[in-house]
Amino acid sequence: MGVSCIFLYEPSEGTMDPSVALTQLQKKAERLGGKSTGPWLIECESYQSAQGVANPPKLLHLIHCSEYPKTSYAIMEKTAPQQTGLAVGACLIADSNFDLILNNLKGFYAPRRGQKMEAKGHKYRTDKYTIKLAAVVYGSSSRGIIVEVEDEKTSVISQAWDGLASFVQGFLSEPQPRSPPMKSANEQTFTPLDRVMKYLHIFVQLRKTTK
Repeated sequence: MGVSCIFLYEPSEGTMDPSVALTQLQKKAERLGGKSTGPWLIECESYQSAQGVANPPKLLHLIHCSEYPKTSYAIMEKTAPQQTGLAVGACLIADSNFDLILNNLKGFYAPRRGQKMEAKGHKYRTDKYTIKLAAVVYGSSSRGIIVEVEDEKTSVISQAWDGLASFVQGFLSEPQPRSPPMKSANEQTFTPLDRVMKYLHIFVQLRKTTK
């Protein structure tokens, strides 16, 4: 895989309906020569630790992505009364049948009802980049739009980031908050887990703002 810039899209109109904003972005991608290469999906279901299992209680986020159909990502979130943002604990990368194991652990971790989130949309391929545009669904309604732009020619963050940032700026015609993934000096390769973690941060952010 390459390097991706992933962020929650914030239209300048602010109150624009997400479905309208998504349609506008799809048309922009097509005007740039983007060809639709099919649908894609990433979903997150959260599990709460049972009473007595952990103190303070913990959340386990189980993530599946259509880009990695044979893989499950189980990411532990530490919770605390004054916590802000996402505090990540252990991360487990397993095969897609990990759901079956969790079903046998209901005495330890149980799914949180109504907490499933998913980002679902379409991919567009330009000469250099792949653009993914997705509506985030939480419950029965759309909560926002996620944009991902990927440079598939390199997995080294420093080699791709300036070009990605420039392309995103031109694609959206308006500034968006974004920064490169935080990696140590000897870890400059963008990985599938980096992608999944970025989506998880956005899902948690949206979940907290819609309570």
